[in-house]
Amino acid sequence: MDSDKTKDILKTALRQAGEVLLQHFEKPGTVRVKESISSVVTDADIASEKVIIEILDKVQKPFNIITEESGFMDRNSAHTWLIIREAEGIVTDISGKEIDFHLSAGSLDRNYTIVASGTAIHAQLMTIINQK
Repeated sequence: MDSDKTKDILKTALRQAGEVLLQHFEKPGTVRVKESISSVVTDADIASEKVIIEILDKVQKPFNIITEESGFMDRNSAHTWLIIREAEGIVTDISGKEIDFHLSAGSLDRNYTIVASGTAIHAQLMTIINQK
């Protein structure tokens, strides 16, 4: 998939997911605590993730997808979408260097392993990964 088409798909997915989030804004909804009180999921989170997945899967040759709620979805692709909605999260390569997503989509192919986590635990996570 070429870089312009990739950007168009992402823009569409994010715009439509944003519309879903706006529909939920300031309305009562279900909030479910996952591992701890600082890790919750809302109806809006699940609905917006669903919209993103549906759009990403409409392409002729869909990429694999990893999301926080749905986990890994194997589409038998050499490429994987990583969907992160965590505020103040961080995404690095395996060496801990932050990934610049302003680069063309093709340049991300050089990253063999991507680590995404909340900022508060990223340094500890990288220490654990690099011990192995």
